[in-house]
Amino acid sequence: VFSAPKPPPPLSRRSLQGVPALGDVMGSELALALQFVAFLGVQAVLLGVCYAIVRRKWSQHTDPWNLADTLFSLVVFPVIAISAIAASIELHGSVESRWFGQTHLSYFCMMLYTSRTVLHMPVQFLVEMPRGQLVLMTVHHILTAACIMYGIVTRRCWFWGCFDTCCEVSTIFLTNLYVCKELTIRGKELKEVMPGWLYTINGVGLWLSFVIFRLVLFPAWLCIFFLDVSIVPGQTWDRVTPMERYVYPLVTVVLLALSTWWFVKITKGMLKALGRGKVVEQEKADAEVHEENC
Repeated sequence: VFSAPKPPPPLSRRSLQGVPALGDVMGSELALALQFVAFLGVQAVLLGVCYAIVRRKWSQHTDPWNLADTLFSLVVFPVIAISAIAASIELHGSVESRWFGQTHLSYFCMMLYTSRTVLHMPVQFLVEMPRGQLVLMTVHHILTAACIMYGIVTRRCWFWGCFDTCCEVSTIFLTNLYVCKELTIRGKELKEVMPGWLYTINGVGLWLSFVIFRLVLFPAWLCIFFLDVSIVPGQTWDRVTPMERYVYPLVTVVLLALSTWWFVKITKGMLKALGRGKVVEQEKADAEVHEENC
């Protein structure tokens, strides 16, 4: 379903000094736009199918679009995460490949992620979501989609886009968590009828994936980026635009800040999954009492 329209062969990793025009690599701007619409259209159809299933099987659900989007995410995010990891491995080998390398898999990953993000923006307005979270997620989507789409158009920094996208590994476990809460079987939430150990494993997996693929990955991204710039500026910094010099790392810093904030909630959820939720609540209550007495 998600097979990518293959662009022409990537530039050689050994000789990338003469960067050809956009049309020489993946067709005209119109062809690129049509490919993006194709990615978007396929996903919109699949989301529509998920919504139809929800309306048929869980007609009493209070937030059908949220459940439909969650079911759709069960399919799309594993594909995004796996392709991002594989593409990062393909392109990580040299400075030239990190900054100017292109592969079919990295192209597929970035097109899939960007089209998914664009599709999700209007869906957010159909689900029940606090306004603060809606604003936060919209800003997140605009920043990440704009950066990766810019990379697709300019044919540069595909490694950096795919490496950042590896963070979606944590979204797999987060989607599982939503399914357990949103899906009901005979009036009970899925988490109430499934083995408790399985729910706990997913919670631990979510926590670990946040540590590895966000709190460690984003600083690693920044370190490798600025290490390349400091060692070979003529092959990196001098050949890209201010968008890539400043906005790309700034967005990664923003993602790190957001992930750190979310990690606090994820940690509380994991402790609850491990049966220590009462301890956390008690510690919170003790802290509030201590503040009141100070």
